[in-house]
Amino acid sequence: MKKWKKISSQTVYANPWLQLKVDNVINPEGIKATYSVIERKPSVFIFPITDKNEIYLILIERYTTGEEGWEIPAGGVLEGESFISAAKRELMEETGLISKNLVIAGSFHTINSISSQMAYTVIAKDFNPSLTSLQQEEGINSIKKVNVKDLLQMIEKNEIKDGQSITAIMQALLFMKLIK
Repeated sequence: MKKWKKISSQTVYANPWLQLKVDNVINPEGIKATYSVIERKPSVFIFPITDKNEIYLILIERYTTGEEGWEIPAGGVLEGESFISAAKRELMEETGLISKNLVIAGSFHTINSISSQMAYTVIAKDFNPSLTSLQQEEGINSIKKVNVKDLLQMIEKNEIKDGQSITAIMQALLFMKLIK
């Protein structure tokens, strides 16, 4: 099986969150082509679940879509930060919750057609409220808890549209054996 071959790569744009590269490649059919690639640091998607199997969701407005939508808390991993530390930080910033019990349930490629970025699904349990959160700064308009059945119905009814949240939710539910 023939594979892609990179001939050269040039960064055409960069900021603290991403780099846009244009690669000259030879595709598996042997044809020279150009491929645009977004490089991003890893991210974490947090599945905050209570003892009663209720999951915390955030309602956030996304500039890119111009829409408000339900998601699970998520964010980037800072330089030198562990996935668990990033998940604790993002959970506190976005929900005001501090978790004592976090475990990585899996990982996935966020948008593998244009990026090599990896995301990690982290299950969080055993919460205490913190005294601060950055909900308003993050664009978060509301927080709610839903049970597993309602969560799946929200996905089915297209009330949760964020593909990364849906992937992490399914990965967490399968990991916890809450769905088959």
